[in-house]
Amino acid sequence: MTQVECPACGSLPTGPMRRRGGGLYNHCPACATQWRPEGATFHNYNSDYFHNRAHNDTDSSVSRAKLQTFRRFWRTITSTEPSGPILEIGCSAGLALRAGLEAGLDVYGFDVTKDILPLVQANGVGPERVAVGNLADIPNRNYAVCAFFDSFEHVPEPGPFLDRLAEVLAPDCLLLMVLPMADTLSNHLLGGLWPHYLPDHWVHYTKKGLTTLLNARGFTLKHWFYPAKKVPAQMVRRHVAMRWPWAAKLVCGNASLWFNIGERGSLWKRTGRPFSGTPAK
Repeated sequence: MTQVECPACGSLPTGPMRRRGGGLYNHCPACATQWRPEGATFHNYNSDYFHNRAHNDTDSSVSRAKLQTFRRFWRTITSTEPSGPILEIGCSAGLALRAGLEAGLDVYGFDVTKDILPLVQANGVGPERVAVGNLADIPNRNYAVCAFFDSFEHVPEPGPFLDRLAEVLAPDCLLLMVLPMADTLSNHLLGGLWPHYLPDHWVHYTKKGLTTLLNARGFTLKHWFYPAKKVPAQMVRRHVAMRWPWAAKLVCGNASLWFNIGERGSLWKRTGRPFSGTPAK
């Protein structure tokens, strides 16, 4: 589906498209969000996709590092004492769900493909905690928290998506997000070499764009945070291989570091107002 208007604020692009990481992106003149005009055309969320990102290895350095990262992310909301179930959108192999269950949280997940189910079970998460397919397949548990960990930049038609998602969320729910953003220093410095210009990342929001999109749907920002991740060399090699296969072998060693390039975390509170719709399509 062609995405002409800015997916965050609905404005029309006024300048030429810019080439970034092998793709052409529109730039919003109002909120500076970047998006590919062909929209979210990446559909290869299959077993190969998860294998290439080491999501299917329950005992690799990547999986162990992701568990440590997700434990840190969940601590962002445990201080708020959510009084209900938690829904993760784009749960992949279930590592965030596993980390949440280990922390005593009542977590559930959603993803678009049934290929994740064996991976989720291998990570110790029961299939009753995961819904796959369409948003209509998510049981309505009046979720107190909804989390997007590196998944919101994959979501097509984010406005209508959030409108439909509202049907299963509590009126005063929290929204926890971690995603790459276009107005980060690393993007300005690296340009087309920014590591988040990937085929499955069709949109990169800015603070202004994301705030516009979520405010229109009754969410108010509580705070931004730096989403430090435990990043082992194996993870770096796999990400480099997605853009520059020839360069992956240059990443040596097995060290791990806590850092993040180009992403922000944010926590939002739904005010109880009904989702109102927005010009963004």
